[in-house]
Amino acid sequence: DLRLLRSIRIITESFEYPNEIRASTFSVVLETLKNIIIEENEDKINPFKSKEEASIAIKKLQKTITEIDDEKFNNKDSVLKRINQINQIGNRDSFIQTFKLLKIELNDDDLRCINMRNDFLHGRIPFEEENDTDNYQLIHVVYKLHFLVSSIIMKYSGYTGLILNNIKLSD
Repeated sequence: DLRLLRSIRIITESFEYPNEIRASTFSVVLETLKNIIIEENEDKINPFKSKEEASIAIKKLQKTITEIDDEKFNNKDSVLKRINQINQIGNRDSFIQTFKLLKIELNDDDLRCINMRNDFLHGRIPFEEENDTDNYQLIHVVYKLHFLVSSIIMKYSGYTGLILNNIKLSD
């Protein structure tokens, strides 16, 4: 999968950049790796076990919504579009499922850092306003994201051994 190769390349080339950029690149890689794993395992994680059953349910729900008077809605099209997505796993849940599928346990700190990825993807640093003069929080997130993407890559590649958690080194 060329996306996996590109992800590894992004990781290795980002080491010469500041931590803000590294956090963003690791967030991009995390998103890419998640997409690879989820696409390969859609049949295991989608809310409906069968695409056919999902299709039947979607058609029934669309019919029900279509029959409701338009004046009852602020945006009927939006509701209909969401119904089309009823058999898709949500973005946050897909991250959790990715790690579950690879048998990687996440702790609260892992989840916190995963939830910060959107901030970095949109150019925000979630703790910029706080007094973090030595950039400990940013460094912590960078190491944690690196650990998480490395864990996915190693497990996805079939590795079964231990993986060093670099954040322990910075602590």
